[in-house]
Amino acid sequence: VFGCTIIEYVMQQRLQAAKLLIRESDLQIAQIAYRIGYGDPGNFSTAYKRFFGRTPREDRPERFKG
Repeated sequence: VFGCTIIEYVMQQRLQAAKLLIRESDLQIAQIAYRIGYGDPGNFSTAYKRFFGRTPREDRPERFKG
């Protein structure tokens, strides 16, 4: 129905939630990774970049950087 497996669909939904948190909250990237179910922030960043073509830091608005 969705053109992907259940696991792929769940991962896509988690990454979309992460993108929203990256853009709308001041949580650290590692905190976001843990919040959406990744045990390793490095694995999260890799998955995020593979899915969106940008790293979480690249998607972070300037107001939350620093």
